[in-house]
Amino acid sequence: MNVADFLEARLAEDETIAWEAVTVDGQRWVTDGPFGTPEFYHVQGGYIEPVAVSLAKSAAVHVARHDPAWVLRDIAAKRDAITAARRVLEAPVNGELPEAPRLAEQMLCALAGAYSDHDDFEPEWLRIVKYG
Repeated sequence: MNVADFLEARLAEDETIAWEAVTVDGQRWVTDGPFGTPEFYHVQGGYIEPVAVSLAKSAAVHVARHDPAWVLRDIAAKRDAITAARRVLEAPVNGELPEAPRLAEQMLCALAGAYSDHDDFEPEWLRIVKYG
């Protein structure tokens, strides 16, 4: 599996998870609170029940910021980057910018780094990011 195919597979998994969360908790999540002592916060989705309860403020803000709507936008942006990189890799080498394919591959490997804990991740991709 090449790095672009690896990324597409991971993004498809992320997209499935995000859409499953939408069906249960809505696309947009916000923090709600504080409640009690010490102060805890909830993350509220689009429906009656909270998405998460009794979180520290920083955790609640983080969870709300990465709601399904944000995840889906992030996936779309990464897919656009992958498409652009594939075009560069498939194009004839341009004499004006001969390093373009190497840079496109480095960009894809850098994106793949977020999934370095996945069984299909190739450690070589990290070397490509660092050393070209």
